[in-house]
Amino acid sequence: MKRIFCCFFWLLVAVTGFCQTDVPALPQAMFSSSSPDCLGQMTIFADHSTNTYPSYGYITTWIWDTGDGTPIDTIEFPACPDICHTYAEAGTYLVTETVIDNYGNSASHSETVVILDNPVAFFQFANACENQEVLFTDLSITSNGTITTWAWNFGDPASGLLNTSALQNPSHLFSTIGSYQVTSTVTNNNGCNHDTTLTVVISQMTVGGSVSGSDTITLGETTGTMVLSGYTGNVNTWQRRYNGGSYLDISGTQGLTSYSETPEYSGFWDYRAVIQSGMCSLQYATPATIIVNTPAGLYKTWTGTISEDWNEPGNWTPGGVPASKDNIVIPVSAPHMPRIMTNGLSCDDVIVHHGATLNIEPGYTLTITGEFILE
Repeated sequence: MKRIFCCFFWLLVAVTGFCQTDVPALPQAMFSSSSPDCLGQMTIFADHSTNTYPSYGYITTWIWDTGDGTPIDTIEFPACPDICHTYAEAGTYLVTETVIDNYGNSASHSETVVILDNPVAFFQFANACENQEVLFTDLSITSNGTITTWAWNFGDPASGLLNTSALQNPSHLFSTIGSYQVTSTVTNNNGCNHDTTLTVVISQMTVGGSVSGSDTITLGETTGTMVLSGYTGNVNTWQRRYNGGSYLDISGTQGLTSYSETPEYSGFWDYRAVIQSGMCSLQYATPATIIVNTPAGLYKTWTGTISEDWNEPGNWTPGGVPASKDNIVIPVSAPHMPRIMTNGLSCDDVIVHHGATLNIEPGYTLTITGEFILE
């Protein structure tokens, strides 16, 4: 009797299931996200879709459209329906999830997600010389909210606890010469961050050194090779000066450690190199002095083509202000007569033609070691 009852009960259940006429309810699509997120972060989408009573089915397919034009993501049961997605640009996106159950019924749900722009970390500084602090000026910007924190790493572990800073505009004394990778990380009030790394160079102190090769030559000869030694840094240029005047750059001499030329005029020529190590101050090499004499028996003739100034090299032929061993001639034909307005001038013989003049301003002198002749 007990066995008959069990069989009847099974048959009743089977017949009842067979005769079920209820229509399964539609599934309900639902999800949540981690939005708002910062650009570059993964946005997490968690599925919360369900089949409601009196449904007798189950969800078999989840279809995700992340709203940015990337391919639609289709997930089939029994795989996990949750997804992660990284957006390429900041902005607002409409995300839609569609679910399908085993009866073919479907439902969709849409939500807006927001992707925030990151701040942009940037800063400026000036490379420095050893034992000089470097000041860093923050130039970071953000389009969302405000920057709230700064984190600096100076790439100088030998400086210990001073290797980092939370100031907006810090300074740092680097432990030794060399190149350092300095990183600034900024974070805004939305929690978005960005970092930038720039190279800082700390240079050894500049040493000017000296130029060897001082000599006495005759007009028309070369100075010989003058050599720079004992310097630290780079050669910016060589310079020359004539008869104690101002130093002038010599074009095309950057990087040269030796130099020679044929001076244009007789007189005193000084040659030096300009040295600089990185951003350290300029230093000048101790100069070499070349004394250029007029060939024996040669006279320098006043032309006066430029001015009255005795010290103007272009007023003489051969060019150059007379030196102590030079013989000079002052002709009447010169458009300007010479005028002496500087002390310390000297020459050997002086010949002044009839009608020409030699003017010496009060308080100044010309030393004549030979003869003074009026013709």
